[in-house]
Amino acid sequence: MPVQNIPYYTDVLPEGFPVNSGTNAELNLISTIGVLTVGEGARITDEYKLKETLIAIVKLEDENYVVVENRTDEYGVGESREEAQQDLFNSLVDYLHSLEKREERLGDRERHSLQVLRNILTK
Repeated sequence: MPVQNIPYYTDVLPEGFPVNSGTNAELNLISTIGVLTVGEGARITDEYKLKETLIAIVKLEDENYVVVENRTDEYGVGESREEAQQDLFNSLVDYLHSLEKREERLGDRERHSLQVLRNILTK
């Protein structure tokens, strides 16, 4: 499955739009440069592939790309979008393994994250 990066138009901001100051939401919007979609069935590591389409936000922060998956709050960082994307994939798998090891002791939030990861990932 092909990976699709859908860029936001960031060349021209509306008049009066904050560039380096303002609320966290405004600053977050400024650093967001696109949306990454990775299709169902895509192999993300040697061991795992996606059971459903993964949608993540792509940001540029301090000259690094950050790719954030909002359902689990996991993210990846890299010098390129591809590096950040792979770091996210590795982070999702690592988080899944960590939660599975502690499954009997998880709180509600972690149980929810574990279920989300099991819905997203398959071997």
